[in-house]
Amino acid sequence: MDRTVQGPVNIPSSQGGMDIEQVAHENPSAIVTLPIDINKGLYQADAERVAVQLGFCRKGVKQVADIFQKHYKLFIEKDANLVEINPLVVLASGDVACMNAKLDLMTTQILGKKTSELRDITQEDQRGCSS
Repeated sequence: MDRTVQGPVNIPSSQGGMDIEQVAHENPSAIVTLPIDINKGLYQADAERVAVQLGFCRKGVKQVADIFQKHYKLFIEKDANLVEINPLVVLASGDVACMNAKLDLMTTQILGKKTSELRDITQEDQRGCSS
């Protein structure tokens, strides 16, 4: 989730395998930012356009767009804070593969509980509460 656009953002880079902050500093044009309307989802055409901007060939464009779609679906279904693939590589066959991924899930999703069920009032500072 991105606070600036108040929704999810797909932020791929043509320089995978690197720290995104380093890429932003050294080569900002290598980063493509795609805000996603959470009510509409990620359109196939947008996913393909980003794949083309990243420099993937025709075969790779379809595969990358499919990965982006699954990436976004996982983000929404698991109520994730972050779903990161780094790097995404092109194999000798021309196929695209995810080599590493990181998920940051909401604690409540992991525990299977609602936030209200996790509240422990004994840990709250009563000085800040009004009656």
